[in-house]
This record gives sequence, C-alpha cells and structure tokens, in this order.
Amino acid sequence: MSLHRFFVMLYDISDYYTKPAGAAFTCIFNVLFLIILCRPRIQSPTNRFLTRLAITDIIASVAYIWCTIHWTICHYMEKTGFCGDIAIDIFKEAGLPTVLHGVSLYLTAAMTLHRYIIVCHPFKVHICG
Repeated sequence: MSLHRFFVMLYDISDYYTKPAGAAFTCIFNVLFLIILCRPRIQSPTNRFLTRLAITDIIASVAYIWCTIHWTICHYMEKTGFCGDIAIDIFKEAGLPTVLHGVSLYLTAAMTLHRYIIVCHPFKVHICG
C-alpha cells in the first residue's frame, strides 16, 4: 500500500465515520441543552443567547448529517439519476455551513458584549434588558 493510498483511506474513514458521529453527538447534546434551557425558571438574556446558539448548531449538524447520507447513497448508486447533487450544492456551494458558523460567531460576540455591559455598567442594565 502506498503512502498516498493510506492517507486517502484515513480521509475516507474520517469523512464517513468520524465527522458524522461528531455531528450526531453535537446534535444530541444540543437538544438536551435546549430542553434544559427552555425551562421557564431559568430564563435570562444569556440563556436566550445560548438557546439560539444551540439551535444554529443543531441546524448545522442536521444539515451535515443529511448531506453526508445523501452523498453516500448517491456515491454508492453511482448517481444513476435517482440522486442529484442538490444536497452538495446546498451544503457546499450555497454556503450553508458558512452562514450557520457566522451566526454562531455573531451570537457569541453579542453574548460577550451583553455580559460586558452587565458587569462593567450594572446600572445601565435596564436599557439592554
């Protein structure tokens, strides 16, 4: 086995097993996180940010899992007309992961700014609340 073939095999293992398992793990624990955060007793502005962050992570994970399953089915069926490349187009070319990761970054930045205002300017909290 050549070195190139070995690295291709490692990439395939990572692409077909490790990444979807990580996405499923992320999705499951974000759903559990949402169940905890949606309790009325613990509603706060920070928890609202975290709820929205968990929702974007769930959408990104589900999109990745769906796209991987779709691509794998089409790959094994040799794209016989049953499968189109719509999943790959949505996932890669339309920029869905980029948009979702951008939303996550903006939510994290907004939460950081919110916490800064709460800690450094506690008497102006009613303006942001």
